[in-house]
Amino acid sequence: MGSDSAEQIVREFERTHRIAWIAIIIGCLAFLPLDYVTVYLIRFKSFVISAPIFILFSALAIFFGLLGVWLRLYLLSEKRMRKWLLKEVDLKKIAFNPRTRQTDETRLREIEGLDSVTKRVLAFQSHVLRVFIISWSLIWGIVVIGFLASTLARTFVIIVPFQVAAIILCLALRPRPQRFIERAKELLSQT
Repeated sequence: MGSDSAEQIVREFERTHRIAWIAIIIGCLAFLPLDYVTVYLIRFKSFVISAPIFILFSALAIFFGLLGVWLRLYLLSEKRMRKWLLKEVDLKKIAFNPRTRQTDETRLREIEGLDSVTKRVLAFQSHVLRVFIISWSLIWGIVVIGFLASTLARTFVIIVPFQVAAIILCLALRPRPQRFIERAKELLSQT
């Protein structure tokens, strides 16, 4: 990108993507022991989940999965990226330090000295992160639905296909922000 400050910001966003992605996968996996405890160790009356109700749970999980994938594809499509990249850049947001909850004035001055394309690409990273987190959260919802179905039926095995589907989707939608950043640079160079 041309600047140590810009490279550092990119690395921080990539690290944040990886941390969020790992947290979602851990969250998906955490439901397995939780479901086991709920089904086998906590005593409460079980419900019979009929085929139509199980199909409803499955359809809802499929909807969450498809919505998670579709949102990522739609919000990071070329048309939406072009529109987003034309927005005004708020340099204070880029220079904001979440640890101190203040704008890092040194970083702000460094960012102000960058070229327009680099500033837009740096601002675009936060959009990519938000899209990824929303997508992964919807996919995490698949496990929550499986947990609910498993808990209601008091059958541990019900959660497994929901959990496997969610983890497969999370692995398929692993964080690759650099791909979108490179595409953003290409789009900005064309305008």
